[in-house]
Amino acid sequence: MPHVNDKLAEFFYGELSAAEMAEGRSHLAACASCQTQLEQFERTHHALKALPDAEPPRHIVFGFEKPRPAASGWLGRWLAPMAASAAVSLAIVMLAPMQMPQQPPPAPVAVQQPVAQVPVAEPIDYDRIIREIRDSERAWLVAELNRRDVSSGRELQRVKAELAYYDDFQRSLQKDTFENATSIQLLARRVETRD
Repeated sequence: MPHVNDKLAEFFYGELSAAEMAEGRSHLAACASCQTQLEQFERTHHALKALPDAEPPRHIVFGFEKPRPAASGWLGRWLAPMAASAAVSLAIVMLAPMQMPQQPPPAPVAVQQPVAQVPVAEPIDYDRIIREIRDSERAWLVAELNRRDVSSGRELQRVKAELAYYDDFQRSLQKDTFENATSIQLLARRVETRD
């Protein structure tokens, strides 16, 4: 078997096949260089394991920036409904028949037949129309705000779950880092004691 240094960690942790493990043991019995490397690896591993677990500083955060949608902010969200409401109001004002001034009734003519009464158009109550439009806009606005609150609540829950995941991930990385550092220190001490 060639030198064990390519598969030193796999050999140390017993992750090689049975045939490779046997071959590695026989090679280690004959090769002083590979024995030295294995001992250094073993010292580093034990030194890293001996280190206490430490909490990483809270200001370290691992995350990926997500692309932001190209929304125009609050103006884009409110401009379309406001423009639609203005268009409806303008259409009502433009299409409503204009009120004509009342003309004095014609002079009565003495006729034996009854005169049919012409219905008089009632004046248009523009204030009432505007109130109704404002009420419908208010109802729409309340519905939109409720929908936004529900979706932002879901978004907040999703963000909290992601933060918990990244916090656990960060702790795992820190633990692995400290274990590796301990193994490296152990290997370094073995090298110093041999020299």
